Amino acid sequence: MKSAKEKLEKKRTRPKAKTKASLKARKDKKKAGRANPIEIALYVLLAIVFAAFVITEEAIFTFVFLAVFLVLIAEEIRINIKEEGIKKTVKEALEAIAIVLVLWIIAVLLLGNASPIDVVPSCSMLPTLRIGDLVVLEHISNMSAFLQKYKIPVVKVTPQQYQSMLENMNSEFVAYYAYLGFNPSDITYLIKPGVPYNVALYNVTCLDMYSSEGKAADFYRCQVNESEQKNNLIKYHYSLGEALVNGSKYLTIYTSSITIGNTTITENYSNPIVVYRTTPLDTFSGDIVHRVVAAIQVGQTYYLLTKGDNNPILDIQAGNYPPSTSQVMGYVIAKVPWLGYITLALKGGIETQGCDQQLLH
Repeated sequence: MKSAKEKLEKKRTRPKAKTKASLKARKDKKKAGRANPIEIALYVLLAIVFAAFVITEEAIFTFVFLAVFLVLIAEEIRINIKEEGIKKTVKEALEAIAIVLVLWIIAVLLLGNASPIDVVPSCSMLPTLRIGDLVVLEHISNMSAFLQKYKIPVVKVTPQQYQSMLENMNSEFVAYYAYLGFNPSDITYLIKPGVPYNVALYNVTCLDMYSSEGKAADFYRCQVNESEQKNNLIKYHYSLGEALVNGSKYLTIYTSSITIGNTTITENYSNPIVVYRTTPLDTFSGDIVHRVVAAIQVGQTYYLLTKGDNNPILDIQAGNYPPSTSQVMGYVIAKVPWLGYITLALKGGIETQGCDQQLLH
């Protein structure tokens, strides 16, 4: 039998243990049920801003979303430190970072791509891709097999022919545009129905120069003779289509096909979309997310001709050199809408030019 002392000791310790467990349970319950008004307000504001962006697609809401998101993170950290302590908060943060790194490594290994994710930076791929879409990229390990698999037209040229093109690239930066009958300086690829117009070949870099300088009256100086295309490696042909601009229909002049040597290639909207890195020689910088039109083969090297679905002209016509295999980061296999807006905002801005119009194919 237990002594009186043991019974007393047991009596003293049992309620104490029970009390500690009860207090902890009540504390955890209270903590779980406690609502932080600041936190709730930030989540509500985040949802409102996101909804406003989805409805309006105005870039300003992206920056507001990012600002609210950062404040929310700061508030979450403050609460965690207060309730869990600095050590536990840091530990949880490191665990979260580790999980993200593991997922990134898995994506790299599965897709064979050191950069498996990118962001659509403009509206040039409407309606297939929208600005801010996050795109998943698979590496192209064998460009020849890739081109054959997707039946992309490949034209072989000699190194001398390609070098001659590179030495005279300014003559490749040409495209057909419409100019209005009563004002030849008013050059556009969009025409209101019923408005008389003429079509002529223009040097695109020249148009960009006069546009940036605000000298619209001098646009006529950019018109070039069609015979200048004869010596070009690539010859461009235009068609007349339709475009929607803020809900109104316009006629549009766009490059519908190209000819290289004896091969004529028509744009195919089922071709894959690639992402390529630009060089300092290109007019447009950053990562370009555009569809492949054709490929030029020089020896064992391939150069891609690309075009945005919502652009009237090819990238090369706008001043970008054809990207080589080494510049291509991969091809698009999936997209996640909107998630890339935060990345674009962090990079310093969002280019919404052309987002109010869409070419109809």
